[in-house]
Amino acid sequence: CYLSRKHGLTLDNLVSADVVLADGSLVEASESSEPDLFWALRGGGGNFGVVTSFVYKAHPLGPEVMTCLCYYDFENAGDVFRFYREYADSAPDELAAYMFAAKVPPAPHFPEEYVGRPCLIIHSCYAGSVEGGREALKPIADFGDPFFKAYAPMKFTELQEAFNPGVPHGKRYYWKAVNLAKIEDGLVDVVSEYCSSIPGEYVLLGIEPLGGAINRVEP
Repeated sequence: CYLSRKHGLTLDNLVSADVVLADGSLVEASESSEPDLFWALRGGGGNFGVVTSFVYKAHPLGPEVMTCLCYYDFENAGDVFRFYREYADSAPDELAAYMFAAKVPPAPHFPEEYVGRPCLIIHSCYAGSVEGGREALKPIADFGDPFFKAYAPMKFTELQEAFNPGVPHGKRYYWKAVNLAKIEDGLVDVVSEYCSSIPGEYVLLGIEPLGGAINRVEP
């Protein structure tokens, strides 16, 4: 997901797939071979066959990328939401900035008085040079008064695993999502109200910016 605005969705980077069809035959689906099946595999639904292998495009990256992670007191929710909205709207394709409402986990690097309380988190990654990312992420690093901030390069492979402790295996998570054209003021008010008392440590609301290369694909 960190690379989608720069390089498109995973399905947009699929080159070919080996597929076992219902009659037991094996075919290769690509732009030039079984193009209708290839189209269907990239978002047409399910039940077209059993895919036994995928070939994807690869893109150069890293090994380090620039990241910024800021935790804000929920009392400042309105200001944080509005800053995030303006920042995400003007961000370059290389930048993925996510916002979460969640409870502060009991980790040693968080001030004790914030643990267990609702907070807003802005988590961002720049899919380009570290120096370019340092400049692009500086507005987040300089915004507001976060009670925790990490603004530093990070190995991309480690970034991919950074949130694993927050979603341990076996919890039977339930996810729902909606697509929004933009973050309206009314949404800010509703989310601020409902997330002011988050009911559990594994409950969160996340906002993920799409756009960029994702939107530059034929319908």
